[in-house]
Amino acid sequence: MTSKRPAEDKCDEGAPLKKAKLSWQDLDAERKQLTRVTCVPLAEVWHASHLFPPSQLEEWLVALRAQVTELFKPTYVTVFNNTYEERRRVLGFGDQCLIYNYSGRRVKPTPWEAAPIMDELRQAVFAQVEKVLPGVGLPNFCLLNWYRDGTDKLGAHSDDETDLVNDKPIVSFSLGSGRRFVFHDKPKGRKVGEVMLNAGALVIMGQNCQKQYKHSVPEMKKVKGDRWSLTFRWIVEPII
Repeated sequence: MTSKRPAEDKCDEGAPLKKAKLSWQDLDAERKQLTRVTCVPLAEVWHASHLFPPSQLEEWLVALRAQVTELFKPTYVTVFNNTYEERRRVLGFGDQCLIYNYSGRRVKPTPWEAAPIMDELRQAVFAQVEKVLPGVGLPNFCLLNWYRDGTDKLGAHSDDETDLVNDKPIVSFSLGSGRRFVFHDKPKGRKVGEVMLNAGALVIMGQNCQKQYKHSVPEMKKVKGDRWSLTFRWIVEPII
């Protein structure tokens, strides 16, 4: 008797994933679970697209727009000693004792209570993460990215700042319009594969992902709608 192989993501190499012809209720159980991404064999990465029903995703998106949009302010990033205003809007949420430093920025998070939808999403997303990483707990920080259309993009990078807790994953959850999420090897920056992040997509970048790979969200000019990316992480708490 042969044992069943674990489900694996085929890691699409270019074209966006085709839309499911079935309704969410009719999808089989395997399509409603996290699967390993195989194009990044040196790391533990999981991906899922259909964990939540579309009606729930739309409800969350409406709440996110209503509660968070007015909280955004222009932000700036420093790369190779040059400072630029970021086109996409970025806002940190988290526990109030934290400070997160990245790309020349020093971020003191907005409290979870300022937008209750943020903690609601944190709880819902990590109920799913616990299925592949039991005992991982809840992150104390979330970097929220608002891509206003397909021209907003994110260059190849690794989330490897010293403020991050080393043995914890980076978890990304998407709402709104779909965008490509591309993995690159670190030595040469060569593309090794990608997944499509449609509404409700969840990516868990676990062990060795930030050490071995970079990731990016390239421009997609034909995309007219906005995308909201919640990237949950654990920040080292200051010693008092």
